[in-house]
Amino acid sequence: MKILIASDKFKGSLTAQQACNAIQKGIQLARPDLEINSIPVTDGGDGFAKLLTEATGGEWKQAEVTGPLGSTINAGWGWHPKLQAAWLDAAEVIGLRLVPAQFRNPLYTTTYGLGQLIRYISRTFKPKKITIGLGGSSTHDCGCGMAVALGYRFLDIKKQAFVPTGASLSKIDTILPPEKELPFHITLATDVNSLLLGPEGAAHQFSQQKGAAQSDITFLEESTHYAANKISLQLGNNPFKDVAGFGAAGGLGFGLSAFTSAKIMEGAKYIGRVLQLDENSKWADHIITGEGELDSTSFSGKITGYLIQLAQQQHKPATVFCGHASVSTKKAEVVTISLAYQSLEDNLAQAEGLLIEAARQWALSL
Repeated sequence: MKILIASDKFKGSLTAQQACNAIQKGIQLARPDLEINSIPVTDGGDGFAKLLTEATGGEWKQAEVTGPLGSTINAGWGWHPKLQAAWLDAAEVIGLRLVPAQFRNPLYTTTYGLGQLIRYISRTFKPKKITIGLGGSSTHDCGCGMAVALGYRFLDIKKQAFVPTGASLSKIDTILPPEKELPFHITLATDVNSLLLGPEGAAHQFSQQKGAAQSDITFLEESTHYAANKISLQLGNNPFKDVAGFGAAGGLGFGLSAFTSAKIMEGAKYIGRVLQLDENSKWADHIITGEGELDSTSFSGKITGYLIQLAQQQHKPATVFCGHASVSTKKAEVVTISLAYQSLEDNLAQAEGLLIEAARQWALSL
């Protein structure tokens, strides 16, 4: 039997590479006779840029930029000299993991540092294209902070310049664009297909997990709607029309599209093409994937759902290893590795061993 292991990270415990290694080790402990091909995967969330850099033989670099709270941080990014291509993780610059729990609040975090990084790469390396993974952000400023770093100016009703955050999106009165457009193409890899607005949009779906109070959600929704219309009209585009991916990273999908003409692509499809998952899955008799939390978003643009769909198209069985599952599916076998009698902290700390044992038990049942 030939098995393809293509796992995403287990957030908070294992990288995609570590998860793949653990699953492979567990299977080989029970069935050393099986043929295994292991490919770490991602879909635009944390680890997107590094995984692609390593997979293509690029160089991992660092730059000093402004973090989500305004302090200076070192952000990693990938560069491929031959392709003249750069890969960025929004989470490396504005990630929720960069903000201590007591300071998390998307009303006040900023995407300014992401604009700094784009500008630095543009001036220093002259790329032909930049691909940005949008998952895992701490922000909700529709990319306005980023835009300021790229040369845009936002004025309030008194014609005073300011850097908009979630709390001040509704104060935007006039937008002045930079003199020159960016001389390269930007592609956005989203790990969710969320709209910018509405019940399943950025404010209602994601702002609370970034630290917003329940009472802030309606305010953010209304401010985002105001800002999106203002930006769309003043930049000479058509009146605002919401599309899938605009809600990613607190409206950063919309902001990058509006301010840089970036093109949005499902991260899973982008990764599938770059890592040739379609061809690799044809080789296998059984497809295994994994992630920390299997939930409804797993089937809305994430790599887990993409791989399960790939298995279905090829009429092959699929198995998902996960820390916890809040949804069920008939499309794949689901194996949870957490122990019910242990705390979340203990399960996260023991994730590697739990995953190895779960994979070993799974292989014994073949």
